[in-house]
Amino acid sequence: MILKERTKPEELEILLALKPRMELGETATINLYTLEKGYEGEVQFDHWFTNYTPESLIINDLLLELNGTHFQIDSLVITQDRLHLFEVKNLEGDYYLDGDKFKTAAGAEIKNPLHQLSRAESLLKQLLKNPGLYVSLEPNLVFINPEFTLLQAPVKSPIVLPTQLNRFMDKMNRTSSKLTDKQTKLAEALLSLHIKKSPFTRVPGYELDSLRKGVICEGCGVFWRVLIDIT
Repeated sequence: MILKERTKPEELEILLALKPRMELGETATINLYTLEKGYEGEVQFDHWFTNYTPESLIINDLLLELNGTHFQIDSLVITQDRLHLFEVKNLEGDYYLDGDKFKTAAGAEIKNPLHQLSRAESLLKQLLKNPGLYVSLEPNLVFINPEFTLLQAPVKSPIVLPTQLNRFMDKMNRTSSKLTDKQTKLAEALLSLHIKKSPFTRVPGYELDSLRKGVICEGCGVFWRVLIDIT
């Protein structure tokens, strides 16, 4: 059962609305691409996860805070005996692990998603130490894009590669789960801690008068041109 549906991030909605009406600039354009790519991957993950059959409670897009530190979780799945933490990435192309570094095939180092998962896991564990909230936690880093390859991936890790998705789901479906009030109370407690307004939102400054005016076609994003016959 999905308790919190996934929604398009507010920052992405704003950037998409501004794109046809102003020049975004390099930083905002890169941010827009990253947000779009990430959201598309999360939607793909949701579609894949509809194949999950055991009883569970699903919470998507959960933003939490612990001692002034904010952290976001793509998906939490509460089952009878554990809490599944999913970090979803929509990267494509060839990547490899060089020790503790995550690099593209060309050798460019990018932010290591394993570190992001580890940070969320650590903070969530601390949060769950509150009375009545503790539950076994299982983190997973899911690479959802079928065009993604990770070379030199460790044998034992929380990584789920595109070629492993079906087997991973089969394994999860073989684990029985029967929910009780304990899981419901845990879900309600986590939902009550969700922060609705993200402090990470970044949008370019703009003046309303300077924005391009007009009606935009939802299909192609082009402004409608209305011709009026005055004869």
